[in-house]
Amino acid sequence: MAYIAMSNYQGQVFKDMLISAPAGAKIFDTKDNSPQIIENKTLFYTTGNNRMGIGRYRINMINQNTKQGIYCFNYMMDDDKRPGHKIWSLEEAPYTPEMIEKKYGWKIGPDHRRIKKYKLTGRKRTLKIAKELRELGRHADANRIIEEMKKSLETGKRYIIYRKDLNLV
Repeated sequence: MAYIAMSNYQGQVFKDMLISAPAGAKIFDTKDNSPQIIENKTLFYTTGNNRMGIGRYRINMINQNTKQGIYCFNYMMDDDKRPGHKIWSLEEAPYTPEMIEKKYGWKIGPDHRRIKKYKLTGRKRTLKIAKELRELGRHADANRIIEEMKKSLETGKRYIIYRKDLNLV
């Protein structure tokens, strides 16, 4: 799942989506990794992606006509300033957050990014969340998690609470 700002869509690109590359876009063959420049607008089905680094993904695709495996990088699909980099587009209706949760089990927020359910561990993170709860007017919850944290630290245990338990997702 890679976040790409396309010409008609801004959000996550998942497996089995139909996307199109404009003329002049650069793609790579999966067999020999040779670059190719697309001459005409071409449709591709996504087959998955690989994470290459922070914010960098390799989008694996199949050419709809030739069934040839190719790939492109996400930073080459939403940038028009460099040669070979063109803005791609989504050719079908984007997945709704409900479809994504049903199909993949991931929750997607209103900004089309994945909601991560991370746990609150440690004193600083718990105090930060307590401050956030107080700003929301939930003083009882803030005091409760601070007391729970103090008790667990006295016993030498690690204090863990999840954001979803506090309805802060």
